[in-house]
Order: sequence, then C-alpha cells, then structure tokens
Amino acid sequence: MLMSVLKMGNKSEDELRAFGRQYEEDLSDIPADTLELAAKDLRKTAIFFPTIAEIRVAAWKHRLPRRIRISRMTELLKLPSEAKREPTEAERKLNLELINDCLERMGR
Repeated sequence: MLMSVLKMGNKSEDELRAFGRQYEEDLSDIPADTLELAAKDLRKTAIFFPTIAEIRVAAWKHRLPRRIRISRMTELLKLPSEAKREPTEAERKLNLELINDCLERMGR
C-alpha cells in the first residue's frame, strides 16, 4: 500500500524502497501491535501521509496501556508460589519506568 500511495509523487522504485527502509529502520523499536494501533488512528485523522515523527507520536499513546496489559498478563501467569515473592531488580526497574512514563505523559 505504501508503494502505491507514494507513486503519486513520481518516485523511482529505488527511491520508494529507500523511503520504506528508512521508515522501517526508524520505527523498528516500536512493537508491531503498537504500530498497528497508531496506523489505525492515523488513517482516521491524518490529512497527508504521516511522517516518522507523527507515527511515533501516535504510537506513544498506546505504549503505556500495552505495558500495563503485559504486566497484568505476567501477574496472571505467575504460579501461586511466586505471587508472594519480592520483585526482582528488573521488575522494580520496569515499574519505575512505567511510573515515570505516566508522570511524563501527565506533564510532571
């Protein structure tokens, strides 16, 4: 679909491939399901083909809910014997990161 949309700009095949590779490279750190949600939002609201920055902004709002869902799923999958253990350093770090993300989104 990307190629058909961009052909309107009279781009060569090589230019289109380079364009696609740049988007792929610059968005590779965002999980696929989050990108899908961002793309769905942008299809409804964007007037022009979105820039990488616009896609990243649209994906950002889905990042925290995704992490919360993953955290909740992880908790549900724990064995009863694990439920009462102290969190690991990695879990503490993730929790702190989630809190910081939330505060950042609230502008604090």
